[in-house]
Amino acid sequence: MMPISACLIGRWVPPNERSRFTAFVYAGVQIGTVLGQIVAGALSQVREFHYHVMGPIEYVSYWPYVHYLFGGLCLLLAVLWLFTVHDEPNVHPHCSAAEREYLCLALSNETDRTHTEKSTQVRYSFCSSLSLARRSAVVPLYYEGNLLLLLWSRCHALLDFVPDINSVVYTRSLHAISLNNTIYFREKTEKSAGQETSRSTARSKKQPVPWRHILNSPPVWAVMICHVTYNWSWYSLITCMPTYMSRVLGFDMFDNGLLSSIPYLVQCVVALGVAQTSDLLIARHVLSVTWVRKLNNLVALGGVGAGLLGVGFIGCQRVAAVCLLTVSIGLLGFAASGYSANTVDLAPKFAGNIISVTNTVATLPGIFGPMLVGYMTKDSSSVQNWLIVFGVSTGISWFGALINLAMTSGQVQPWAQQTMTIEQDTSDEKLPPADK
Repeated sequence: MMPISACLIGRWVPPNERSRFTAFVYAGVQIGTVLGQIVAGALSQVREFHYHVMGPIEYVSYWPYVHYLFGGLCLLLAVLWLFTVHDEPNVHPHCSAAEREYLCLALSNETDRTHTEKSTQVRYSFCSSLSLARRSAVVPLYYEGNLLLLLWSRCHALLDFVPDINSVVYTRSLHAISLNNTIYFREKTEKSAGQETSRSTARSKKQPVPWRHILNSPPVWAVMICHVTYNWSWYSLITCMPTYMSRVLGFDMFDNGLLSSIPYLVQCVVALGVAQTSDLLIARHVLSVTWVRKLNNLVALGGVGAGLLGVGFIGCQRVAAVCLLTVSIGLLGFAASGYSANTVDLAPKFAGNIISVTNTVATLPGIFGPMLVGYMTKDSSSVQNWLIVFGVSTGISWFGALINLAMTSGQVQPWAQQTMTIEQDTSDEKLPPADK
């Protein structure tokens, strides 16, 4: 599901909204964990059962129904996915023309680094031009690789108002699309059947995956290392925290399931809140995409490492240990706007391919992490053994945080820019820049 989700986010979500969408999509992981812990704990609870009033007492657990329940839900999800999900806006039967136009322009805005630099210049130049007289101001506009100069008086006469942020306005001769305080105008042109056919053919051509560039890319390796170190803490906690709460802190099965689910609910809330803040920082140019991703990874990996180390030193103090575990796992929510969203930043067209590689490697902690924890906690009630477990997790998390600071990038990579340039729509008529 993760490669497919990343691929769809890259094809559907504008760059300034990806943190929110990524956090929202992956919030299902935390919500599923919360519900799964509670439901599994309730169904697995051992109950006393009397067949007869004077008969012997039998102890019953409904743990097999945990597998039946979640297996059935997975089948239901597969059916819903089959009938509701589409690859791109262009093939969605219920996507309006205005929404399709907005998404196409927003996604084409990240074609290459030159485009990004010009877009920034356009934004500031446009804002300064607004302070001039409408009759004489010249508005620089950017659309699909062409810098157009149109007189503001002409635009004002056709539109009569400035469009709201993230809106699409149609007139008889212009398309006006507003993205993040920058207004893009496009001349309406009639396309022949041959042009439409060539456009569809170009879209349908499958671009080769640049595996060599992907595997040699330092930012991709940064995503992979962050993913692996994150998953080490994630898998270790989700599989071994119930044992820790039972053997060390002394909670029964029902309380164990309930308390084990609370940290993941906090993580979900944190992820959604941080995503809103991250997109706001990017949209207002307070921080670059690169630094937003770096800081989120740093808080997630550095925070969970410090928190787990603190849990190891706390020992058997139940309230303090549960609170610190909740905060530690909650901080992992920052990663949803960190490395989880970073694959789409690096290569929107190949985000699914990248995350398929990183997620494959990142499943190794799910295999070896619990094995190592089980080996180090043969006496699972020993606080000292758990201190070693938490110390190892801390070291691994901090290693990922340091690699993140050195290698993480939020820019579209050169090998991805070339493919995106090839896939640009070339059938629209090119407008020459107007004279000032």
